[in-house]
Amino acid sequence: MERLRLSRPVFIKGIKIAVGSTAAIFLSELLGLDFAGSSGIITLLTILDSRVDTFKLSLQRILSFVFSMTVAYMISRTPIGDAAGFLLYIAIVVEFSYLVKWDSSISTNAVFGTHIFLSAESVIMNRGMLLNELGLLVTGTTMAIVMNLRMPKLEKELSENMDYAEKETKRLFRKMIINISKKEKLKETLAETEALTVFLERAEKTAVLSMHNSDDDNGNFFLGYFTMRKNQCDIMIHFIKCFSAVNFLPENSERAIAFLHEVADNFSITDDVDKRLRNLSLLLDEFKAYPLPTTRDDFETRAILFHVLNEMEEFLNLKKEYRRYISPEQIHNYFGVGV
Repeated sequence: MERLRLSRPVFIKGIKIAVGSTAAIFLSELLGLDFAGSSGIITLLTILDSRVDTFKLSLQRILSFVFSMTVAYMISRTPIGDAAGFLLYIAIVVEFSYLVKWDSSISTNAVFGTHIFLSAESVIMNRGMLLNELGLLVTGTTMAIVMNLRMPKLEKELSENMDYAEKETKRLFRKMIINISKKEKLKETLAETEALTVFLERAEKTAVLSMHNSDDDNGNFFLGYFTMRKNQCDIMIHFIKCFSAVNFLPENSERAIAFLHEVADNFSITDDVDKRLRNLSLLLDEFKAYPLPTTRDDFETRAILFHVLNEMEEFLNLKKEYRRYISPEQIHNYFGVGV
């Protein structure tokens, strides 16, 4: 059984939530605000995984607060009563929030509604109530922003993820070639490649998080890498499924297999992709010159092989496009090769 373990970013986020929520409550009490505990809940709900997302959510909370308090004021001026007023308030706020994609702020505005309609002696909203709720909102969101001013560095985790992805993609590509040649263990290779794709998707999310928390371009560098390798894995999965559907390889498959081995031997980001593309073009021309197949099975297997080679062009171009958008310094720093 896998041992449960908190990652460093999750642990730090938990500490921020605990400290920030407590500080927000203490500050609200210091300011003499009613329902001071609500400011701590606002902080808890507003601390997200990145500075950018936390700031965006804080802004959304302020905008939705203006709308919600306007609705609360209008309802409080009617003789509808406290419980019915709260029901109408919630219905309007929820529907409008989903309409304008403010649903992340529904919870905080619902809490404000309970303060106004269910906790006060009078449901007629006044200036004091409004200032109290505004104070809770400002205290809670400000503390969340302060807690996220400093974010943990993710570059080490990203580098480790990239090293693993580089080794594992190359290993599985080579394993795929061998298993295609022998027509064995294709299901096993497929499962491993699909698992690597899931890992790369998680790595992409970490890279996006790094981009939101950092001013440098390294997050974009890592995101591009993980996306490139994930797309290559998708092509590999397609290869495996194609070859799983045939019972044998055509006689001229040796040249195609040899080219796949050539790609595996030159898998690094620093490889001359144009050279592989030229060799692939020559191989495709060679395949076109072969005599036409004489049986249906031979036709189907040769068609699959030809299709796979055409897909290899996309496989190689993914790496070529990635190389185009990264700097020589990044290649040197992360792949240890001068360019």
